[in-house]
Amino acid sequence: MGSVSYEYEYTNSDIKHPAKTPMTEKEYKQVRKDIDQFLEDFVKKAEPGFEKQINPHRFKWKRFLILLSSGILLIVIEFSLKAMEYYDAGDIFDMLSYVPFFLILLQPFLWTFHAFKSPDIITYKKRATTYYNFHGSKANEAKSYEDYLRIISETNIGEYPTERRRGMHY
Repeated sequence: MGSVSYEYEYTNSDIKHPAKTPMTEKEYKQVRKDIDQFLEDFVKKAEPGFEKQINPHRFKWKRFLILLSSGILLIVIEFSLKAMEYYDAGDIFDMLSYVPFFLILLQPFLWTFHAFKSPDIITYKKRATTYYNFHGSKANEAKSYEDYLRIISETNIGEYPTERRRGMHY
């Protein structure tokens, strides 16, 4: 018997920079000029994308109806086989009928679990603020963009705030 799995589609709306990836020269200039305004504009640009996202945790009627139909079909086969006095075969289909119903009951728990993995605008803003505040502090130490690049290359990743490091790709 093949395996059954659920697929969830996520639009990852996280900032695209790993911790030690330097800002672009344009970002560097904007952060040096006014970091608060830069962060406000950065988040405002991302908000329409979050509003347009389809909720990946919405109830999927097609999947529900397929699983429900499969379960009912297996029960009908079970009763038919038992009516023809094939009790052992009927018992096998009885056991198989539990699988689709179990998957229907499992869906809300999976949706809840995966809902925590989807980013929202608040998390996005927090991570962007962490990233740009860290790099902004390094940019303020530098005299030029090239000096900033040198400082970032010499920076130990341990200096980056730990809350953000959990999901980082280095």
